[in-house]
Amino acid sequence: MGNTPDKAIFTAYEGYKSHDSSTAEKNLMRAILRMAMDDLSKHGQEQQEALTYLRSDDSTHLYSFVNICEQLELSPEKVRSLLGLTQTNERGFGTQVILSKSLNS
Repeated sequence: MGNTPDKAIFTAYEGYKSHDSSTAEKNLMRAILRMAMDDLSKHGQEQQEALTYLRSDDSTHLYSFVNICEQLELSPEKVRSLLGLTQTNERGFGTQVILSKSLNS
């Protein structure tokens, strides 16, 4: 699908504006993904819920992480990797570190 780290970060985090303003559902999906990414940098229950959401492979719910990635043409694995949620790093770096690395490349 041509996913790149820059597209994942830009689409999910940087206030991406759809070329078709009638895609309110995709804008909602972007907002959900952005909120989960923001919650990673918090502590306590919000961070745990974000980690659970972003790690989940559940596709039965309309706004699950996997379904949102599919609708936004993002690779869930690449987004997780960018957020530091790979098997080698289960805690996550937080969105600001990832965002800085991606935008400076």
